[in-house]
Amino acid sequence: MKKRYVFLICLCCWLFLAALPAQADVSEVMLVTNCNEWVSLREYPDTNAARLEKVRLGELVTHCSYYNEQFIECVFKEKVGYIQTKYLKTTGFTSYETFPGNQMVVNVTEWASMYDAPDGATRIARVPVGTIVTCCVRISSDYIYCEYKEGKKLYQGFIARSYLKNANYNVHTRSTSVKPFPGTTINDITMIVVNCDEWVSLREKASASAARLARVPLGTPVEECVQVSDTFVYCRYLGLYGYIQLQYLSESEHNEPPAPDDPGIEPSAPTETFSGLPALPDFMTMNMTGQPVMADSRQGYTIIARKAYNSYEEMLAVCYDSTLQPLWRLQAQSTAPVSEVVQLDAFAAGRAEEPRLVWYISGIGFFGYKYGPAVQLVWFLPNDPSLKIDGSFIRQADKDGSFYLAFSDVLAHISADGQLLWRTSCNNTTLFQPAKIEIDDAGISVLYDNHFGIINVYDEARFTTNGTLLYITQRPIT
Repeated sequence: MKKRYVFLICLCCWLFLAALPAQADVSEVMLVTNCNEWVSLREYPDTNAARLEKVRLGELVTHCSYYNEQFIECVFKEKVGYIQTKYLKTTGFTSYETFPGNQMVVNVTEWASMYDAPDGATRIARVPVGTIVTCCVRISSDYIYCEYKEGKKLYQGFIARSYLKNANYNVHTRSTSVKPFPGTTINDITMIVVNCDEWVSLREKASASAARLARVPLGTPVEECVQVSDTFVYCRYLGLYGYIQLQYLSESEHNEPPAPDDPGIEPSAPTETFSGLPALPDFMTMNMTGQPVMADSRQGYTIIARKAYNSYEEMLAVCYDSTLQPLWRLQAQSTAPVSEVVQLDAFAAGRAEEPRLVWYISGIGFFGYKYGPAVQLVWFLPNDPSLKIDGSFIRQADKDGSFYLAFSDVLAHISADGQLLWRTSCNNTTLFQPAKIEIDDAGISVLYDNHFGIINVYDEARFTTNGTLLYITQRPIT
């Protein structure tokens, strides 16, 4: 009889233990999974307990230990709490590693490379700008390990830290609370970005001061558009859901120009615009279905430039007359394969009475072409040691026809006639991703979007009009 009792007791204990999740399945670091956007880190192991933090899908929590069948005790943002077991997945990481949280791909034109090892070994994926990558681990000062899902395929690899920025908002899914604005016909349609110089902001909320989720280039389609107010449209871009101002979207590629001097345009629109541009004519030898680079009309001539990314960068510019008949073209291919660094560029500069198409080829320099009935080169500025552009740059034309270039921590000023007026450096290695150049009567500001883990903050380098550095400071984005 005693043996039977002992057997029954042992059997009950075995069944009880078998019903519990194996503690071996709990790793020191675990991944948030099986949710739409986030899970709760709770104060104690109960679904009614106070929420300490929202932990986003794809984030990692550390110092994990089994508490009971339903909850795991863990640490997130230096807070000890409890997350339901069903929302956590084991990993091979340890708690002494650094986990910067979900990251967004930034500071590139179209995509960043994901490599199979740090230091750029072999590219395994191209991750589009604006994409949020998850399961991020800081491997070194230069590279972050992360996961990127493209369709049903999951890539695991390394992206340069300079092309990532903390994404402390949702890995967005379609909001079921979005309702069409009364009387609008914009409901679940695809629209095109228009009426801007280069890009517009996809924002986290329907407000011009809300956090920017991504920069959407001119000419890019955005999907699932729903007008939610008289000024904003909710839409999807590269898997992100957010808000774009209605004035920068159209249901057609052929659009009327924006109202002049509209203070909401971002960035500044060209001083003259055009409408009704037809498809590029058949005499082109290059397929120009790529990204618009510039569109500018002056002195009765319109110049359109587009760029395509294949194995190499390819750029084409076409000059049209007032009836939009093609007059001449320029065509170039980069000397090096496609990378994160921009190798070809085209933009408008020069005085109002003498406009110029500025054509840039990396490693060679800048070419100034005249607006007119035939192609005519009027100046050339080589990229020699006096200029020494060693990577991507941003540029901004001034009202006097000159233009400014910002790259790494350097600012250069080029005259309307293609002369290097001055080149100055901040001698500050923390400034390496210029995002915007602002010009006023008192001087020039270069804004750097290179804060990791901080959004809505620029570093600002302020210069006098002759290139003297005045100060470096932080500036909130408004």
